[in-house]
Amino acid sequence: MRNLTIRREKAIPAKWATMKIYIEDPLAQEMTIQGVSCRKLGELKNGQMKTFPIDEKSWRIFVIADRLSKDYSCGVCQLPEGSEDVYLVGSNELNPASGNAFVFHHASTGTTVQPRRKKGWIIGIAVLVVAVLIGVAVGRVAGDAIGKAIGSWLQEESGQPKTFSDSGLEITLTDAFSVAEMDPYTVCYDSPDAAVFALQEPFTLLEGLENWTLEEYGALVRENNGLAGEQLQYAGDLPYFTYEFTNEETNETYSYATFLYKTHDAFWLVQFVVLKEQAETLGPQILEWAESVRFPL
Repeated sequence: MRNLTIRREKAIPAKWATMKIYIEDPLAQEMTIQGVSCRKLGELKNGQMKTFPIDEKSWRIFVIADRLSKDYSCGVCQLPEGSEDVYLVGSNELNPASGNAFVFHHASTGTTVQPRRKKGWIIGIAVLVVAVLIGVAVGRVAGDAIGKAIGSWLQEESGQPKTFSDSGLEITLTDAFSVAEMDPYTVCYDSPDAAVFALQEPFTLLEGLENWTLEEYGALVRENNGLAGEQLQYAGDLPYFTYEFTNEETNETYSYATFLYKTHDAFWLVQFVVLKEQAETLGPQILEWAESVRFPL
């Protein structure tokens, strides 16, 4: 036997989330991560360090937030075979392509840190995605209409109401919007002065998820995105929370309003994003859009 020590450095991204440590184990039935059968070693809070006894074989180590994001957002390293103790250091990093995943910065000799899986889009900044995926790309987006629309953010007079229906979601926006695509969102819409990103999380992702309330689901979303301090608010019976994010490249601050919905088979996150200076002006319009959301059977 030997010891595996992992130190999680303090970091702002996912600072409220407890990361789970798993080791490759072909005989285990606890968890499958990226197609690999694993068993749990333990958990690490922000700034913690723990030591785990392991055998001398060459196994992969996975650091994840939870079951919902295990295949999309995780840190991976390959331990060397041998009897010497292994020491790993890492932290959660703000990275829109990986969902603020845990990243290994330092490892003992012989340990191989595997690169994170890349998504099909190159996003310039800040998608706050951990555990359950929320967020929106603003700034530089490769090769699609969203990049042009959000990149300019020209304030224009709202057009006439227009209802969009796609992937089980119906929403009334204006004719200034058009359908766009952004991995991994279920459906997206862009316009010159606002963007809408909707994500469906089916109950099949996690056993018992159908029994969760919107409040419980919202608490998980906020906690795992480092937004635990942001209170859940209500527009009538509709729960939502808000936060801001600054693009350090452009020094522009964006206002996010994320609304939560529950249907017969899934939770939905519908996020509206505008420039901070437009948030107060467009606030009533955003609320109207959010209240128009329907999920036809």
